[in-house]
Amino acid sequence: GLFSWPGKFRMGMDLLIPKKVWPEGERVDETLESFVVRRMGRECLDRLAEPLVGGVHASDPKQMSLAATFPRLLEMEQKNGSLMRGFLDARKKVEEMRKKYPPKPGAKPRTFFTTFTGGMAELSDAMAEQIGTERTKVGSAVQSIARDGEEWTVTLADGTVITGDAVIVATESFAAEPLVRTIDEDIANALSAIPTSSSATVSIAFDESEVGVDMNAFGVLCPMVEDRPLLAATYSSTKWPGRAPAGKVLFRGFVGGPHNQAIMDRSDEELIDTVLEQLRSIVGVSKDAKPLFARIFRWHRGMPQYTLGHLDRVEQIEDRSAQIKGFALAGGSYRGVG
Repeated sequence: GLFSWPGKFRMGMDLLIPKKVWPEGERVDETLESFVVRRMGRECLDRLAEPLVGGVHASDPKQMSLAATFPRLLEMEQKNGSLMRGFLDARKKVEEMRKKYPPKPGAKPRTFFTTFTGGMAELSDAMAEQIGTERTKVGSAVQSIARDGEEWTVTLADGTVITGDAVIVATESFAAEPLVRTIDEDIANALSAIPTSSSATVSIAFDESEVGVDMNAFGVLCPMVEDRPLLAATYSSTKWPGRAPAGKVLFRGFVGGPHNQAIMDRSDEELIDTVLEQLRSIVGVSKDAKPLFARIFRWHRGMPQYTLGHLDRVEQIEDRSAQIKGFALAGGSYRGVG
């Protein structure tokens, strides 16, 4: 089984362990590791919480701020006294809502995973279309932004200057920091304090008749304690209908994260070989199955790390930004990563 009997017994102790009392006025927050080990034990962290929560966020559980990522877990402890009672209470409320609002006859069943049929590009394409493609400039690096009286000026790398009455900086925090430093030192310093990690996805397609795997699943997560180069793998063609034609299957492997930045130095061919070997050893993809194609997408410093103190930094950024007319920061570096 996934857990040993001592591990199960330790998780059950969650029902008896009193909630943590925080000093008045202090932010309720701690790391994922501290919280889960305190309430449910080390085995629960290593075999469940870390791969499920830390893996989704590509974060280090020793540093990950629970208040910035999963505040609901902290709220469950404070409100219900334990995680188990909190989850049972949440499940009861969901069942009550289902009875109160039953699905309409003939309506499509709700799914846990939702995306656009043509991929996330549909969202950005629709936004550009609404704005007007003639007013949208892509593929151009921004060299600087500055306030000029009541106007903002954006200078591009090719020397082009764009003016407007407001500017929204929606880059990664590390890219925003040098642009913002001439506007507000405190905001720039807070931006520089947000750490990041790099990752990559490797998608590999096979003939369904050759793969030798039951595709009736969404994927796998790899616990950090197993010391594997793979963070997770998604059965893309099962999870997202339409991602592969009939008779074909598509897998997507995830590598990198804060514990394995060295893997990002490998070539594309080496990453493909690494993910393929992991799919064979973990999932059971047949050695005779030949990849139809493979695609790699690298995300250099693309995953912001919500470490302890993240919400304090974000509040400082938002408070300072609100004092600057026509200026705002946006993006996953601040809220909503995952």
